[in-house]
Amino acid sequence: MKKLPKYTIVYLDIKPDYAKLNNLPVKLPVLLEDFENARNNNKISLGIIIRGLSAQYDIDNKDDYYKSYLVFYMYENFKRMLEEGKNDEAGEYLKKIKDIHYDYRYHFYSGLLNEKKGNDEFAEIEFKETLNKNPDFYTGYYELGNLFFKRKIYDEALEYYQKAIDIDSKFILPYLKTGDLYLENARYDEALEYYRKALETDKNFIPAYIRIGVIYNQTQRYTDSVIIHEKALGISKENSEIFYNYSYALSRNSRLYDAVKALEKASEIDEKDYFLHELAVLYKNTGEYYRAYETEIKAYEKSSMENKNLIAITLLKIAVFLENENEIEKYYKILSETEYSVSAESLVMLYYIGSGNIEKAKEKLSLLNEKGLFMNLPERLENIDYYIEKIENKVSPEYSEIIMNSFTDDGFIDRSKLYLNFKEKGIKYEYTGWINEKGNNMKIKPSGVDFITEVIKLSGFNYALGERIVTEMSQIIWKDGIGIAFSKIFLRFFQDRIFGEMSPLNLFMEENYQEISDISFRLSGMMVNYEDYIMDFDDLLEYKIKTFEDVFSVFVSANYHDYKSEYILKNDFADEITKKMMLFVSDVNYL
Repeated sequence: MKKLPKYTIVYLDIKPDYAKLNNLPVKLPVLLEDFENARNNNKISLGIIIRGLSAQYDIDNKDDYYKSYLVFYMYENFKRMLEEGKNDEAGEYLKKIKDIHYDYRYHFYSGLLNEKKGNDEFAEIEFKETLNKNPDFYTGYYELGNLFFKRKIYDEALEYYQKAIDIDSKFILPYLKTGDLYLENARYDEALEYYRKALETDKNFIPAYIRIGVIYNQTQRYTDSVIIHEKALGISKENSEIFYNYSYALSRNSRLYDAVKALEKASEIDEKDYFLHELAVLYKNTGEYYRAYETEIKAYEKSSMENKNLIAITLLKIAVFLENENEIEKYYKILSETEYSVSAESLVMLYYIGSGNIEKAKEKLSLLNEKGLFMNLPERLENIDYYIEKIENKVSPEYSEIIMNSFTDDGFIDRSKLYLNFKEKGIKYEYTGWINEKGNNMKIKPSGVDFITEVIKLSGFNYALGERIVTEMSQIIWKDGIGIAFSKIFLRFFQDRIFGEMSPLNLFMEENYQEISDISFRLSGMMVNYEDYIMDFDDLLEYKIKTFEDVFSVFVSANYHDYKSEYILKNDFADEITKKMMLFVSDVNYL
C-alpha cells in the first residue's frame, strides 16, 4: 500500500519586489488546506506563512534557505505573543525557535521576554550576551539603553544609545530616546538637539514633532509650539496627541476658537477623559455652557477614578453657571467628602445667593466661616438690599437699560438686540461696530473695556449671571481670547470684593493666575510681573489707553495706590477711559 505524504504543499510565486519588502522567499511554501483560505481572502497571514515554512523544514531540515525564513517569522510570532501579554506561551515558543536555530537573536528576544516579566537583571545579561555574539547588532545596544533608562541609570543609557547610533546613524529610535532622557531631566536644549537629529533622519517622524511641541509648551514658547504642531499636522491629521498639544498652544496664544477646533478633532480621534475635560473647559471659557456641560458629562462617564472628582467639580461649576439646581445638588453630594468639598461648598453658597435663597446661603456660609473663608460676607448678606442698591447706583443708567433690554428669555445675551439698543441710543464707538460682526477674528484693541465694567457691576451678587454675561459680552465685542481674558480678570476682581474676600493685590494675582493663563499667556505674564506696570497718579492723569497692556497698567495702579472716587473725580484726565477704569476699581474696592 502506497504511503500518503505527510504534507501537501503548494508553492506560491511571490513577486520579487514584494518578497524583498516583506522578507519572503520568491517561492513560498503553503499547505494545501491553507491555500484556498489565502486565495479567498487575498491575504497570506502570519500563521499560514509559519505553517508552510514549518512543513518545508519538517520535510528537509537541512535546507538553510527556507529555515532562515522560518526562524525570522517565528520570531515575528514571538513578538506578537509578547505584545498580547502571553509571556509564558512566548517563553515556550522561544525554546522551539532555539531548537531549530540558535544564534544571537535568541538572547536578544530572551532579554525582551525577561524585561516584559520584570526580570531586568536577567534581561541585562541576555542583551549583553547578544552583543557578545554580535557586536554590530545596533538594536541590542538600543534595547540595553532602554533598560538602563527605565532604571534611571542615565549615563549608561546614553552610552548604549550612542553605540547604536555609531553603528547605524540612520537608526532613528536612539535619537528619540536620547531626547526623551534629556527631556526627563529638564535638559531641554539637549533634548531638542536629538529630536531635530531624528527629523534630519526622517522629516516625517511624528514622535519627534510631538516631543518638540511638548518642550515648547513646557518652556512657554507657545508661538513656536503652534508652528511645530502645524508642521506635524501637514504630515498627519490622525494623531490625537498632536491636536491636543496644538490646542494647548493655541489657547495660550489667546486663539480660543482655534483651540476648540483642535481639541474637538483630538476627541474625535480618541475620546480620552482628559481630552473631553479640557474641551469642556474651553467651551466654558467661550460661553458655550450647554456644550461644556454635555462634554464634561461624557468625560465623567469615561474617566478613571483619579480624574472623577476633578471633572465633577467642573460639572458643578457649569451647573451653577446654568443655575440648574438639581444638577448642583447631585454633584455637591458627590464632592462633599472629597478634596474639593470646600470649593463645592463655596459654589453652592454662591448659587444660593444669586438665586435669592439667602437663608440657605447662610447655612453654607457658616461652614465656610469655620474654615476662615468669606469672613466679611455675613454682614453683606444681612444688608444685601443695601449693597445691591449701592452697586446699581454705580452703573450708568444708559448702559443699564441697553444691557437689560438685550437678554433672551433664557438669560443669555442677544447680539442683534444689543447692537440695535446701542444704535437706538445713538451710542457709537469702535466696539459698538464690532458687536454686529460675525466670526471669531480677535480684536486686539481694548475699545469696550469701560462697557464691560458696567456689565460686571450690573451682575451684582449673582455669580452665575456675572459669568455668563461677561463671557458673552466680551466674546461679542473682542471675539476671542485676549479680550475674554481681560474681562475675566475684572470679573474675578469684582467677585473677590463683592463677596467680601478683599484679597491683597499680590494674592489676587496668584489665585487667578492659572485660570487666566489657560485663556491668555500674555495676560498671565503681566500678572506675574504686575509691579512693573504700576504708575503714580501724575502719570495716570496724562496716560492714554491704547492697548490691553495699558488697561492692565491702569488697573493695577489704581489697585496698588487705592485711590478713592472723590479724589479721582476732582482731577482732569487726558483720557476718559483711564478715568473710568480707575473709578471702576475705586467703586468696587469701596462698596
